[in-house]
Amino acid sequence: MKLTEILAAAALMLGLPVFHGLQAARPERVLICHYQPNNPENMWEMELTPKAADAHVRSHGDSFGPCVVVIPQ
Repeated sequence: MKLTEILAAAALMLGLPVFHGLQAARPERVLICHYQPNNPENMWEMELTPKAADAHVRSHGDSFGPCVVVIPQ
């Protein structure tokens, strides 16, 4: 393993940005279940940055994690 790979892995574990050339590594993503306003049955999963996920949950009534469908028996 190259020294650069070791340093990149260590930086990722510490939550530091890692650069490959001029492009930064993709930021951490959070999975939410997004509900369509006035139609909660129309939902889909989205991966957002933590800040955007918090805003969605607070303002749209979305929920953290995967969408769960309950089928009545």
